[in-house]
Amino acid sequence: MSNFNLLTTEWPDFYEAALKAERGVYNQPRTAAMEAWFTIELAVKWLSDHDSFLKLCPKTS
Repeated sequence: MSNFNLLTTEWPDFYEAALKAERGVYNQPRTAAMEAWFTIELAVKWLSDHDSFLKLCPKTS
């Protein structure tokens, strides 16, 4: 049982990424934190692709 089962039908990519973070939260917390970060990045990218008002900031080097 996952906390993210509600994502399985509409957002399977988010579900898979969140599940990776959730599975490692106790035995590999640093890796889980990076997986959670990746999940958030996926969500922000999805939002910017689907909402014309939102734009990603340009990358600076």
